[in-house]
Amino acid sequence: MMTYKADVIDLHEDVEEEVGLRINGLKLTCFISACAFPITLGKRYQVSLTPIVWGDYLLTALPEGTSCSITKVGVGYAYEINGKLNRDRLEIGNLAFRDDAFLKGFGSLDGQIVRWKIDRIEVEFISELD
Repeated sequence: MMTYKADVIDLHEDVEEEVGLRINGLKLTCFISACAFPITLGKRYQVSLTPIVWGDYLLTALPEGTSCSITKVGVGYAYEINGKLNRDRLEIGNLAFRDDAFLKGFGSLDGQIVRWKIDRIEVEFISELD
C-alpha cells in the first residue's frame, strides 16, 4: 500500500464522500472509501489512494519526452494519468499508483511513458497528522 500525507482542501457540501486533497503539490478530487473519524478542512492526514477502473484497462504508450501529469476529466472523479510505468506502478513525480494488472497485461510497456484512464481515485484516511 502506498501512503501519503494529504491536506484536506475541500469538503463537498452535498456529496459527503467527496473530498479535495493536496498531495505533493497535486490537487485531487477523491471519493472517500474508508474513514473511522471526522475529517476537518485544513487538516493533514495519512492516506492511501486506490485507482478504480470499471471495465477495461486502457493504457496507451505516449511519445518519449511526454511529461508526467494527472488531469481531471469532466465534473466527476475520472482522471487521465500520464506517467512512467515501472513494473506494477505508474509513477507521476512523487505520486505513484500500484496495480497488479500492470504486471499481467502491460509488461511490454514497462519503462515507458503511458496514459491511463481511471474512473475515480478512492482515498482511505488512515490517521490524522499534527
